[in-house]
Amino acid sequence: MDHKAVDGDILVIEDVAELLHCSVDTLRRVPKHQLPAYSGPGRKNLYLRDDIIKFLKTRRIDSVNVNRILADIEEELQNGSRRPAGRFK
Repeated sequence: MDHKAVDGDILVIEDVAELLHCSVDTLRRVPKHQLPAYSGPGRKNLYLRDDIIKFLKTRRIDSVNVNRILADIEEELQNGSRRPAGRFK
């Protein structure tokens, strides 16, 4: 990843897509009322950590332990660590 979030509470779209294990294109298709994006410098969309967590809590996941996923993402956001895609099994 060429970019690195300076502030764990504010992320660019590429960081959010990596955290959610989806493409940037898929993330752009999420309705703004479900996951708001904020205008940043230039043409960058910025996302708030709290909005990402709220978005995840509204999603229904039957086959996975949602609390564990949220805890893992919370830890990643706080520590600034990144995991390869597919680690939430």
